[in-house]
Amino acid sequence: MDNWLVCQMTRGQLPITDAFNAARTMLYNIHKRTWDTTLLEAMQLPREILSEVCPSSHVYGLTNPAAMLDVESPIASIAGDQQAA
Repeated sequence: MDNWLVCQMTRGQLPITDAFNAARTMLYNIHKRTWDTTLLEAMQLPREILSEVCPSSHVYGLTNPAAMLDVESPIASIAGDQQAA
């Protein structure tokens, strides 16, 4: 969900997520901090279709004015599911 929201706000320019949300896919290795190559190969998923994993609190980029009511604002956090509650 976080990836979809950021993509919508940036018109597809920032396909990103954070480690907590990436781990919910069960394809992200939290110990190595990378997408799990073994699982991706077993499921025949190309790494290129997955989001870049970034820190939860970080300035990632700016919203696209065309997507956000003519306002350019920084996107500086990703929080979803449990950590957002």
